[in-house]
Amino acid sequence: MKHVTVLLLWLLISCTLVILGCSSSQESSEKQGNTEPPPVQSSPKTDVGVIPKVDTLNVNKETTPKPSYEPKSISQHGLPTGRFSVQIGAYKMPDNADRIASLAKDRFGKNVYTTIDKNDNLYKVMIGDFMTKEEARGFRDEMVQKFPSDYKDAWVSENSQK
Repeated sequence: MKHVTVLLLWLLISCTLVILGCSSSQESSEKQGNTEPPPVQSSPKTDVGVIPKVDTLNVNKETTPKPSYEPKSISQHGLPTGRFSVQIGAYKMPDNADRIASLAKDRFGKNVYTTIDKNDNLYKVMIGDFMTKEEARGFRDEMVQKFPSDYKDAWVSENSQK
């Protein structure tokens, strides 16, 4: 008999805790889940019940300036006239190649070329028209000295003369 009383008491306490736990979580979800919008205060300029636009952004494509990362000057699409150039990168996206070419043109003031390699479909960015490999190496070393993190992987490339 004593075991049955303890078992019934334990069952009563467990059921009470479950009911209280469920009711408190239902109350909190009702408080959090209130999906009705706050009442709108009307003003002389708005209709009653119309929610004015908040946190919107209107962009006019014609008057919005381009982002600063866009190329400032167009690189020359074509082949370098010298026998050697310094290649500073190869990119899958032409926009990336143009951005890097524009930065190099601004930094060095030399001819910058963006060409597409038909074999691997990469846009290659090359700087300069050097007649000798030594001139190109000297310029490459100068680039690395001024901007070591940007041009540490640049190399001298021999241009095909067509």
